[in-house]
Amino acid sequence: MKIYTIYTPLTALILSLLSCGEYLDTKPHSNLVVPESLDDMEQLLDNGTVFTPYPELLELQADDFYFEQPYWESMFELVSKNAYIWAKDIYGTTESHSAWSQPYSRIFYANAVLDGLQGIARTQATAARHDHIKGCALFLKAEAVYILAQLFAKVYDERTAHSDLGIPIPISADVNEQVSRPTLEYTFEFITNSLTEAEKLLSATVDYSRPSKAAANALLARVYLYMGRYENALDHSSASLQSFDDVIDLNTATVRDYKNTMLNRFLSPSNDIKNLRASTLIDTVLIRSYSLSDKRLSSFYLEQSPKKWVKKRFNNLVDLCFTGLDADEQYLIRSECYARDGQLDKALEDLNNLLKNRFTVGAYVPYSSSDRDEVLRWILEERRKELIFRGVRWSDLKRLNREGFDMKLTRMLGNDVYTLAPHDPKWVLPIPLNEVSVTKIIQNER
Repeated sequence: MKIYTIYTPLTALILSLLSCGEYLDTKPHSNLVVPESLDDMEQLLDNGTVFTPYPELLELQADDFYFEQPYWESMFELVSKNAYIWAKDIYGTTESHSAWSQPYSRIFYANAVLDGLQGIARTQATAARHDHIKGCALFLKAEAVYILAQLFAKVYDERTAHSDLGIPIPISADVNEQVSRPTLEYTFEFITNSLTEAEKLLSATVDYSRPSKAAANALLARVYLYMGRYENALDHSSASLQSFDDVIDLNTATVRDYKNTMLNRFLSPSNDIKNLRASTLIDTVLIRSYSLSDKRLSSFYLEQSPKKWVKKRFNNLVDLCFTGLDADEQYLIRSECYARDGQLDKALEDLNNLLKNRFTVGAYVPYSSSDRDEVLRWILEERRKELIFRGVRWSDLKRLNREGFDMKLTRMLGNDVYTLAPHDPKWVLPIPLNEVSVTKIIQNER
């Protein structure tokens, strides 16, 4: 995302407000000053420092990499250190954490824009821009709520969502608003309804750093996949691919290719997930799953020493991870949905069309099978191999547990072994201590 500096009363207030700590427990002496023009709002939504970061805990708790004991013992960040081993108490004396506060910063900004739009006339001359800005704000707010739901709520389950606890969702930028925890069902209705409205308002063609119709459909597909609503996920992945179906060919990929994605969150200095790269060793089972002719092995990873692989630096220069939206994920979503519906020919067509761009020219042997379970297994394996460090593995593990795959995770540090059982309460993070203390919202079981 592009990063702009905008000096308005709103920005000054937001910066001072957010520097004080958590979003929900901040109580200023006056209500929020709202932006005064469409320019103000657009520039607020273009703030990459706010809207680009993805919490590293989406990757840190998953199974794609590991730390060696000396590095883990030297880790400065207590929450990250404890989250890595799924400790019951991850916070210790730490009262707040960015995995909670950063998404709420997004919500705060988005709400400021949505509030401000109510005071600006939508004229014939400004209608398209007015609608697109509103669509961006709705998209970015829904995305933030979804990030929080993956970390601080149980996996969505149709059988229990009406009673499971969801995520507090402020409806305005007035931080005096009292917000409680709704049900998980309400939380995901809010996410999907907001994205559906955003898709209607967003422009079809925009700068890659801003949400578009294709991006809204792509995020809806991702959310519906997590919810287990495969028919909806199929519809929205197809709609997204109708607008944007470019897949990078790893035989000819350049730096420029990585800029031309559906929603570019790659070239960003503020992406939390990038901080994991330098000290993490890629899971050896994952590395062995790539064939030697698979270009992803050399494109994504570097063998630092024998049998020890790290994620490769982007262009061999800087630590960056792509956490945006792109067509490769949409092909995998649609392929999985086809397979679950028994449409194996279509599932394999999508999978093979993607993978032919991932292997040395002439080396790829297309998948072929009439066994639904085998095809689904292939798709899930390729999904893990393709979407490494994209911020989706944790949600995949949670939803696969719901589907009965029993994803048990294990860490080894010296002689100590740590495990996360498939239905352990520790699949849900506790809410930061200060948030619970001040707002009195219900804490998660851990």
